[in-house]
Amino acid sequence: MVPVDVWEAERPKPGANLIIGFVDVGLVGVIAARYMVEELGMKMIGGIDAPSELPLSPVKEGVSQYPIGIYYKHPWLVLLPEVPLPPSLIYPVAMAITDYGERRGVERIISLTGLANVQRIRKDPEAYWIVNSVELVPELEKLKEVAKPLRDGVLYGPTATILKVTKTKGIASITLLADAFPEFPDPGAAAKVLETLKAVYNVEIDTKRLIEDSEKIKARLQEMAARAKEMVVERGQPTMYA
Repeated sequence: MVPVDVWEAERPKPGANLIIGFVDVGLVGVIAARYMVEELGMKMIGGIDAPSELPLSPVKEGVSQYPIGIYYKHPWLVLLPEVPLPPSLIYPVAMAITDYGERRGVERIISLTGLANVQRIRKDPEAYWIVNSVELVPELEKLKEVAKPLRDGVLYGPTATILKVTKTKGIASITLLADAFPEFPDPGAAAKVLETLKAVYNVEIDTKRLIEDSEKIKARLQEMAARAKEMVVERGQPTMYA
């Protein structure tokens, strides 16, 4: 298996909740995780890398970064990938994250992600949850007014792998999802998953700025759709937009 390295400058206290936001649909996980780091004033305490598979170094303000940063402010740990994971790294990184959480005695591993929905431009996002054990269902059922279980479907990619790996290791794992634009960054969906996280675990995050950003993006997309519709009508071709 591809070697994955984990570095720490500081060891977190046991009992934290570990948040993961992968580069995924609508960039929901990354936007939500980064916003959480900024809003809570979290400190980078380490990082994760696979040097043989990631011959790169993200740079911010002249300083090189880990491909996956580890941020901490008790009782929260956040893993923030700076780059998409190639398929060859999904399983090794999921194993490294799960092992790290197990060593540090985390309470839960919580993934934040988007659920592609082509109708997203016409409506506000809805939130959903998935757990890796029936014992966690009562913990999420109190979200009836905020989120509902994802009844059926198939999950792919890093988030799905985290759910599988944690299930085999007996580590509590939860995925919070929100409807998201399939091809555009969606801060509104990121705000929705953070509001869901807030409803369950009382983390103090004000998502107003994300919602404002979402409205701006939605307005631009609606304008683009309207212009495309006008062009089609002018050319006398069948419209593709309802």
